[in-house]
Amino acid sequence: MKGWSVPVSIAVLFLAAGLAAWWLPERAAEPEAEPAQAPAGSVSERKAAFIETMLPAIRSQNQRIREFRERIRKAHKALRKDRTLAQDEREWLLSMARRHRLARPDDGELSADWTVQLLERVDVIPADLALAQAALESAWGESRFARQGNNFFGQWCFTEGCGLVPRRRAEGATHEVQVFDSVAASVQTYMRNLNSHPAYTEMRRIRAKLRQQGQPLRGSELAQGLNSYAGIGTHYAERLSSMIEHNDLERFRNNEG
Repeated sequence: MKGWSVPVSIAVLFLAAGLAAWWLPERAAEPEAEPAQAPAGSVSERKAAFIETMLPAIRSQNQRIREFRERIRKAHKALRKDRTLAQDEREWLLSMARRHRLARPDDGELSADWTVQLLERVDVIPADLALAQAALESAWGESRFARQGNNFFGQWCFTEGCGLVPRRRAEGATHEVQVFDSVAASVQTYMRNLNSHPAYTEMRRIRAKLRQQGQPLRGSELAQGLNSYAGIGTHYAERLSSMIEHNDLERFRNNEG
């Protein structure tokens, strides 16, 4: 699964702690660009079909995130005015924090500053970036994992039977490549991963800075904070930026913000 590459000893510690969703590089197990079968149609036709499949799910999830952000902003404004939040609103904010791995305040009291931290995690992923990662990780939707499991981003799982077993999985390894019921489910999990995993703190920092400056969220800029997503280091951001530029994926950003 694509994600943070860590030493074996550290990975074992995290797994022992119950982080079964920890994301590690998939490339060593099965190459990202290995099609499940010989592709049909021209390259341009396959790419167009892939974008037509992925884009509605990406835009739908981003719209859902924007609605979450609006609710958090309202809570932020209320807290700035020292207003007391309703209990159900407090519980909703805390549930969003748990889903995005944000610790609750030590004193248990929600504050305006704390909601700012939450807003930095609950934010959209530009369509150009999401399309580029999906294309890179799934060979434009032709990989076995994409075709058989709706897995376009390389997510791993660690419960037997939870996914597809990589053909070249290392002896003794137990991970599988997660199977999703739909494209939308794969996109939702991917976005929550980028918005919550500590490996992508830099991506979120770049995004927050662009927000503060009133700049558009461009995938090529956010990609600079995703070098931990795969085991090739700084080359990963370069490949994503090249993918975005070569395929003119910025045209799909749709003024996201």
